[in-house]
Amino acid sequence: MISNSGANGGGPQRIIGIIIQFHLFFISLLLFGPTLLFLDTEALAVTCGESNKSIRLQTPHPDLTPAERLHELAAVLAHHGINEWDVYGDFHKSTADDDHSFLRNFEAEVANEFGKDDAVFMPSGVMAQSIALLIHYQDQQQRGTTKKKCFACHPTSHLLLHEEKGYKELCGFETIPIHSSNHDNIGVGLGAPPMLLEHLQNTDLDDVSTLILELPHRELGGKLTPWEDVLQIQRHVRNKGAAFHCDGARIFEATAGYQKSLAELAEPFDSFYISFNKGLGGMSGAMLMGTTEFCDQARVWLRRFGGNLFTLLPYVASAWVGYQRHWKLLEPTIAVGDDNNDRDVLLSFSEKREKLVRIVQRLTSTPEGQATDFAMIACFEPNIPQVSMVHLYLRPTVDECQGCRDAVQAHGGVCLFHRIRPLDENSTGFQQGYRSMVEISIGQANGRISDDVWMEAWNEFAHHAMKLLSFTSSANENLE
Repeated sequence: MISNSGANGGGPQRIIGIIIQFHLFFISLLLFGPTLLFLDTEALAVTCGESNKSIRLQTPHPDLTPAERLHELAAVLAHHGINEWDVYGDFHKSTADDDHSFLRNFEAEVANEFGKDDAVFMPSGVMAQSIALLIHYQDQQQRGTTKKKCFACHPTSHLLLHEEKGYKELCGFETIPIHSSNHDNIGVGLGAPPMLLEHLQNTDLDDVSTLILELPHRELGGKLTPWEDVLQIQRHVRNKGAAFHCDGARIFEATAGYQKSLAELAEPFDSFYISFNKGLGGMSGAMLMGTTEFCDQARVWLRRFGGNLFTLLPYVASAWVGYQRHWKLLEPTIAVGDDNNDRDVLLSFSEKREKLVRIVQRLTSTPEGQATDFAMIACFEPNIPQVSMVHLYLRPTVDECQGCRDAVQAHGGVCLFHRIRPLDENSTGFQQGYRSMVEISIGQANGRISDDVWMEAWNEFAHHAMKLLSFTSSANENLE
């Protein structure tokens, strides 16, 4: 258990920390009443659901208000005796007993879990992966290599799709495309494969300083690169003199698909990034891992990026809670009078994946193996989930899907989704007749909802969609 009791003193800083903690605790009591000492977030999830009179199938984590989330953090800090703030990343401290740095101890705990020398907590994954690219390139320059300031990644990488070309505009990097065996782009939509060794064998990596591999591929519905390919890619990349970096934003989910430990998954990579606000449900935050020398440089770059905030404690505490609860399956908060015997069992990532596989199979085929009505208006990508997330492609447009969703919710009080994407007209999914896509991730909140509720709600959606599409088809025929 990580503790930061400040037993060896702390002076004014410790006193200030205690005062601030007292104020947070007092505000929490005013907000939620004197009967609660430590917050049970899973009970809150049920309460929120009842008050909203809606079961939310697309929400993986308890839907807490800001006040509820911050109240939980105050309870965690008090319960574990965390009385001191980290200051500018606690760069001047170590994991020695007399340093009492909650942040540095958490970094060491995660690094040990992944089998790496060290880890650095950062506010965001965008920052972490940009820093990784810069360190690897700088190291290669110091070794006198002729590598250029460029990297390679799958065309669905977060760096290419969601970061406004920060790798180029801020860091000066270029990227090269990964090609299929026929030298075409390997695609970004429905049916696109994960990164494979054959793609790299058809790509010139001589100038590349770093290859980024995402595990799992989020934009492909959680598809995984086969493990044998991962190992062969590692050898191929090293023969090219490039660094091998993992975008592990959802690596905890990948443990269920690969059936491997985090240390086993991290071993082939020179550097590794993880996120705390995906499957672990933290407010925000990331960690970048590697050798001691790599992480020393990462702390320098973090300062240059302005990422070592005066204090990171709220984000670190939230990340630690998610890590304990959703990975270690340990409950870090305790309600008064709760002996944990009547608490909901925490779901492992394997159990979350198993639930999603059951739902997908039941929605798309009958026990006799025949296609269902649902399969007429939708398909899953991949068709068998490889992790605890999947993409659902739908034939109705976004507006039509929202109309069908609202009808289901009005009838049975189940909200199927609140996030949905339209498909680009040039995408493979659009060309196959689909018009929208919903991402489904199973977490502790929606993982507790019975399979039958999922089935009834989505089958009712399919019923509305079939009628809508039949009407649209008939109207089009009449126009012709």
